[in-house]
Formats: sequence, structure tokens, C-alpha cells
Amino acid sequence: MLRIGFMEFMKWAFAEELVHLASNNESAAWSRMASYAALGTVIDRSGYGVGGLPDIDDVHPDAVAASEAVMLLSAETFDLPEGWNPMPEFDDPHGLIAETVATVLKQRANRDRETSTNNLIATVIGYAVMQREPEWRVAWPKYRMVTRGGKPAWFRQETFKDSLGRSNSLEVDGYDARTHRPKPGAYRKFELSEPYEGAVRSRIDWYLWAKAVAVVSNRLQTGLVAHRVERFEPHPEIWTVVPASEAVENA
Repeated sequence: MLRIGFMEFMKWAFAEELVHLASNNESAAWSRMASYAALGTVIDRSGYGVGGLPDIDDVHPDAVAASEAVMLLSAETFDLPEGWNPMPEFDDPHGLIAETVATVLKQRANRDRETSTNNLIATVIGYAVMQREPEWRVAWPKYRMVTRGGKPAWFRQETFKDSLGRSNSLEVDGYDARTHRPKPGAYRKFELSEPYEGAVRSRIDWYLWAKAVAVVSNRLQTGLVAHRVERFEPHPEIWTVVPASEAVENA
């Protein structure tokens, strides 16, 4: 049996074998392969192929096994740990990274499970075909003062009662235009210099990809007829086990 690395095997399976299931006009198009993967139609057990495409019998059985192993990810549940912090190496003096993480996780939670699973399957296949891993290195977060009219702004909290007599707090302008001084209790605010949602998503993508490929790799340890695939288990939180300088882009 041929000993082969996991990523090399996956590229062979999807880019050289299973690609024959794509249309003749687009056989080399990754987008078409990703679409089949996401729809779960790379493999058609009915024996009639996919929409009149070449039959599955034309594909090497080990490539079929690879596709089945990936499609079975739809039966798995990949959750992020409770209270997970994907940016533990960075100080967060203003709570802005935590706020961004919470926003991204909320957006992800609003996705239905099928969409999330299909995206993960397409990600696993896509990076295998490209012989790459998801990028998890992120730029160092930078902060700046919130400004108004080109000058650092002042804010303050005011308490008021609603129609039911309940006390509420509202953030208002903390600068006194009459005295040209900040009002009592006024404070400055900071914001991230650049949007950081993409950085958070990159860490999420890596974590879920690492978990998923480990499952696929484990399934491929048995049942193949011509290949012996090396086990592949990337660390799901690799940024915690490398020097901080390696976890930052352009460090």
C-alpha cells in the first residue's frame, strides 16, 4: 500500500479522482467541486451518477472513501467551547476584542446547523485541494480614541426615569460646549483602529477545520485498498502552543 500524507491524499481524491464527477466543461473548477460537496452530492449511491455525470464506478474506491468520510461530517456536531477566547495572547484593556468575539459568535449562532456543516465540508475539501491550511495568524490589535469633529470625544452616563418610574442609564455627550470643558463624570472611549471580525472568524475557521480534518483522518485509517494515510491531527488552538511572535501577521 502507498503511504501518503493526509493533505496529499485528499488533494488526489478530490482534485484528481472525484473531479471526474464534475461536468466536462468545468472539471478543474474548485467552485463546482465545493458546490457538490456542500450539497452532499459528490457521491450518488443510486448508481446513476450525479445528474447524468460519469458514474461513481469510474472513480478510485479510495477516493470514494475519502468523499464518504468528509460527507459523514454532516452527522457530527462541532461546537466551540463555552466561554471560548480565540485571542488569548492579546491584552484587551478596553474589552473591545471580547465585544467583537461576542458579536461574531452571535452571528454564527444565528446560522442554521445545515448551513454551518455545509460550509465546513466545503472548507475541508477546498483547503485540501489547494494544499493549504486556514490562516490563523492575525494582526496585532490597535486602538484609538473615539473622536468627534477630529478631536477626542467625551462621554458620560445620565440616569433618567421612564414612564413606569424605572431608572435607566443613557450614554450622552460628555462635553460642555458652553465652558469648553468635559462635564463631571465624563470619560473617553476607545475603538479598534481596524475591524477585527475577520481575525476572529479566521480563528474560528481554524478551530473547526482542525477538529473536522482530525475526524476525517481518523476515519481514513481503515478501509482503504491502496493507500495508507498518515494520521493528521492539527492542534485546534495552535496559537496557544507557538511563540506569540509566530501568531501575529508580519511579526
